[in-house]
Amino acid sequence: MRLAYTFGPERPQEGLPLPRAQLEYESTRRRTYGVDLDLWRPSQWRRLDRALSAPQLWKTPCTRTRREPRGAGHAILYSGYARLPRSGHCPSRPRDTFAALVFLRRVVVAVNMPYCNRCADGVTGKSAPYNSVRGMKAIVRGLRLRR
Repeated sequence: MRLAYTFGPERPQEGLPLPRAQLEYESTRRRTYGVDLDLWRPSQWRRLDRALSAPQLWKTPCTRTRREPRGAGHAILYSGYARLPRSGHCPSRPRDTFAALVFLRRVVVAVNMPYCNRCADGVTGKSAPYNSVRGMKAIVRGLRLRR
């Protein structure tokens, strides 16, 4: 993986906060998805979490969560569906999208977090090597806070 793009900080749109910074890592292998990290101030994350009304990966009853200790904080790994079911019933197929939130004292890091229904369509499948619980664990363990 290599750091390909960085963004931020940007001005809020429509009253919603935006990440303090965004980091996009690309795979060195062609046609293989990388990893996106969004860095939030904890207060901004709380505002966004309350403001989003559409079903989010981290809020649906079909999503499974797993808490992982992480140094001075913790991470929550999410296993869900790229296409959230409209019926309200959870599909019987295996979960196909994975993301994580890492909560540290001064920053919340969102890893490959889809912020809307169907936003995760592009990062599922075999071309996304970190799209699994194991992949999310590897990313969370590899994060290093730098000043």
